[in-house]
Formats: sequence, C-alpha cells, structure tokens
Amino acid sequence: MDTSKPVLQVIKYFDLTVGGIINSILLGRRFHKAPFFGEENMDEFRKLRSLLEEQSKLIYHHSFLMLMIAPSLRHFPYLKGAWQTMKTCSDNLFAFFRTQINLHESEIDFDTEQEPSDLAEAYLRAREMILPSLHSAPSLARSLDERESEMKRLRERRRLREQTGDEGFYSHKQLENVLYDLWIAGLETTTGSLAWLMAYILHQPEIQNKNPDGHQIVRKATMIKTKIYHDSGTILRMRAEIKSVLRPGEEVVTTEHRTQLPYCAAVIMETQRLANLIPLNFQRVTNKDTTINGFFIPAGTAIMPQISSVMYNEKIFPDPYAFDPDRFIDEDGKLKNIDQWMPFSIGARRCPGESLAKMELYLILTNLILNFEILPDDSHRIPTMERTGTTVQKPEDHKLLLRALN
Repeated sequence: MDTSKPVLQVIKYFDLTVGGIINSILLGRRFHKAPFFGEENMDEFRKLRSLLEEQSKLIYHHSFLMLMIAPSLRHFPYLKGAWQTMKTCSDNLFAFFRTQINLHESEIDFDTEQEPSDLAEAYLRAREMILPSLHSAPSLARSLDERESEMKRLRERRRLREQTGDEGFYSHKQLENVLYDLWIAGLETTTGSLAWLMAYILHQPEIQNKNPDGHQIVRKATMIKTKIYHDSGTILRMRAEIKSVLRPGEEVVTTEHRTQLPYCAAVIMETQRLANLIPLNFQRVTNKDTTINGFFIPAGTAIMPQISSVMYNEKIFPDPYAFDPDRFIDEDGKLKNIDQWMPFSIGARRCPGESLAKMELYLILTNLILNFEILPDDSHRIPTMERTGTTVQKPEDHKLLLRALN
C-alpha cells in the first residue's frame, strides 16, 4: 500500500480510535494496532468489541423487545433462551470489567499525591479514603498505640463489610456499572456518527463554498459521479474555516478553537440530526397518568420515545431529509441553537457521555480534514446510504483514501 495515500476501513479504524480514547479516560490505557503504533492491548479491545457487538445484536431482537416490556416472559420456553443468551453476554462484559478493575487496582500507588490519571483510579482512590484498607492504617496514626488501635478498628470494619457484602456507594460493583454504561453508550454511537459524517460529506456537491466577502457562490447540484474525485465542497468549506482560525505555527485544532468554527459544528449537528443513529430509544415507564394529544396513558405504561419524529419534523427543519448544515447557521454566520435538536435525548436521563462524544467528534473530524484530503478509495466507490446495524444504525462500512496535505 502506498503509505502516502493510506486506505482506511472507516468503521474499523474509528472503532479503534474512539475505543482508545474511552479506555484511556476510564482505565488509563489506549489500544494500539500495528503497523502504525505497535500492537498493544489489542486482545483486550477485540474481546470487548466482540462482546459489545453481540449484545448490540441482541438488544433489539424481537424476542428481547418482548422481554423488555414484560420480563416475566423469560420463563416461557421460546423466550427463555434469548434471556439466557443476553444474561451470559452481560455477565461476560461485567467479568471483563471486573478483571480490568482488579488489574488496575493492583498497579495504583495509593500513597502518591499526584492527580489520578483516569476515572477508575480516581474512583478507587476515593474509595480508599472512605474505606481505608489495612495497608493505609499506619499513615492514619501518630503513635504506636494509636497505630495498633487503628489497625484493630480497620480489621473490624473490613470483617463487617465482608460479612454483609455492603461496601457502600464506592463498591467495585458500582465501578463495574459505571465502566459498562460509559463503554456501551460511548463506542458505537460515536463511531457511527463519524462513519455517517464521512458518508454524508462524500455525497455532497463538488463545489459548496463561500468567497472571501461571505457571499454564496456557485453550488454544483450534481453528486460526485466521475472517476476523478476532489474533496467535496463541504470539506473545502470546513478546511477553509479551520485554517482561518489557526494562528501562525499552530498545526492542530484544539478545544480552544471550537467556538470559532461554526460551520464545522453545523456539519456535525446536521449529521447527527439526519443519521437517526438510534431508531428506537431506550424504554421508559410513565410514573403517573397523563394525556398527550387526547390519548390517555396510564401510570406504569412502557413507552419508547422516538426522537427522530422531532428531528425529521419539516415544520422545524424544512426539507428534513436533505443534508444541509446551513440550517444551523444564522444570518451573521454564527451557530444557531435549535432546541428541537436532540440527538442525545433530553431531560435527566439524556446521554451521560454527551460532552465526551461532542468533543471526540469535533477533534477527530476537524484534525482529519485539516491534514488530509478525504476521498473514496481507488475503486472510486462512494458508500451507499443504506443503513446497517440494530441498536445503532450505521452506513455500510466503506473505505477512505487519505492523501496527506502539504
């Protein structure tokens, strides 16, 4: 392969990139793959990815949807197998995180005054402060008598905790749940969003740019169909915006540039609006009787909010099935805040990884566009917009040709 024009399998490499970021934040280790970085921790990543894929396929299978609505059906012969398969997959995921936590805990220096390097370390160190272990006792006492008394007290606390199984809020089980939630919520959704971004911008007209005084110039209406590919207009416009805010000597887009890149933000927002990444939202239950548009919904009713019904509403987003980032740009060229844009859901149970996902999408996309021409691979094939997947819907996996810019 010509290394000056690397061909990347989109979803595969975004999986690795996003997975590395998530694992670095949660457990302090990235996943590296040869030949670019040298292969490190890849067995862990492959195992975790396999478990996540298996669970993703199961969650929205018709049998499991029935079980979500009526869990007691798990005792029926037809559904018992589906329940057991999901439980086994979930148990394997939690076992994976349990192993990672135990390994991580064995490597932590609990006596250091340095800041924790990742979420798990911060959690375990906080736990150690609240539930002191035996090895920390000497540091808590000032004399030999006090040290002995403290050791006895800690032994008794440890014995009671082991008897009751009650470790309070800072338990290993709670940390397992946190890691599980953030991995489940963070990997496929962010990878899917990046894959859709690549698909949409490759489908845009060849010319879609503004001249220096801000007036719209020619927009070529035909999609790219020839075998001679150039960056799509969307990419050209994003790259021009990025270069306009970088100071001399700056070569990397950082978080401090974010508010100065409204069009880049608009492209991401429009992709998330149009992609309908999660067609079926997670189940909720009404906590009181309510009436919506004349329909009575009693308390205890299982419901699934359908966010796409809002983001495809033509009264809010005219021509809703068209990819048009400019709908998020106002007359002054600034980013619009549209309340009905809600890819992360709304309310108290909105996506817990929203801030991380937004930052990942922004940093990965802008730096990719700044440094590379993004083209279809040598087969000249643009990805179709057919949807694949179950829980998270992605475009078909496709290849990109990245040509480094001077």
